[in-house]
Amino acid sequence: MGSHRLRVLLLAVSEGGPPIVHSILSQLPAGFPIPIVILQVFRSGPIDPICNALSRTTRLRVSCVEGYSELRSGEAVILPYASECRFGESTGILGVTIEDNTPDRSELDTCAEVLAEVGRFFRDGTQVAFAGLLGKNLMSLRNGIRSIVEHGGTVLFVKETRAIISPEVRQYIESDSQTGIVSPDEMVARIHRWSGLTEYVKPPT
Repeated sequence: MGSHRLRVLLLAVSEGGPPIVHSILSQLPAGFPIPIVILQVFRSGPIDPICNALSRTTRLRVSCVEGYSELRSGEAVILPYASECRFGESTGILGVTIEDNTPDRSELDTCAEVLAEVGRFFRDGTQVAFAGLLGKNLMSLRNGIRSIVEHGGTVLFVKETRAIISPEVRQYIESDSQTGIVSPDEMVARIHRWSGLTEYVKPPT
């Protein structure tokens, strides 16, 4: 891995999360300067329909990872459910490789492993947004979240409008300055600032 700083935006999406991901991606420009990885944390069959749906609502190029995929700015790739992956860099080209895809594995265990791999490889160049996971047993993710935070990355949970957050979950998420709960609009604004884009202004409704 080269000495230059590598960055990635990881969107981990579970049930209830796809509308949030659609909202976030639709507000990013075609020239977004950082690659985006979408981690599917729920069973939904083939991911092609998800890929096609996102492609219709964003100016970014969206593709599904099958074996290996390059990671480029202005593009988003979708990792299928229960995928083990490895990130790498060769001759200046970033990529992600699917090493295993075992559908009967726990969705949160797999998610935690992907988080740990992202933290290891991208270190402080990592921004993670969880969509649709506030009702899950987040303690299953603690090792993956710790990997992101300990390497200097940021982990944010995007709150759906009707999501009910227990006091225990809120306390766990807000116990560190690099984790927190934000609205979808706050997430988009943070992504704009973090990526170096001009300050985000929500379009009028």
